[in-house]
Amino acid sequence: MRLAILLALVLDTSGRRSHPVLATETLGAAFTSLGAGNDAGLAISTWRNNTLERDERWHLTADNEWFVQARDGIYVLGVQDPEGWRTDPSVRIVRRAGAWTRVNLTR
Repeated sequence: MRLAILLALVLDTSGRRSHPVLATETLGAAFTSLGAGNDAGLAISTWRNNTLERDERWHLTADNEWFVQARDGIYVLGVQDPEGWRTDPSVRIVRRAGAWTRVNLTR
């Protein structure tokens, strides 16, 4: 029985397991540009988040939307509020089978 459940999880191709739950994060409003780069074909900019004291990778889309890297292969939408930036993990750019794809998750 356990083997059957394990096989079902491993062979699951529905995509449900590929979207980890990510919390909304407040990022602040103080950033310093560190330069441009590339993440597996995705053009990115690296920024120093002076509020959280960490380096972050961001991608700017053709529609002027900013996405910040949440995990390897996952960028989440950055939303600017009067207090600064926060993430919206329901809108993502994810890397699957070597290609970057936009995903909108329902909450």
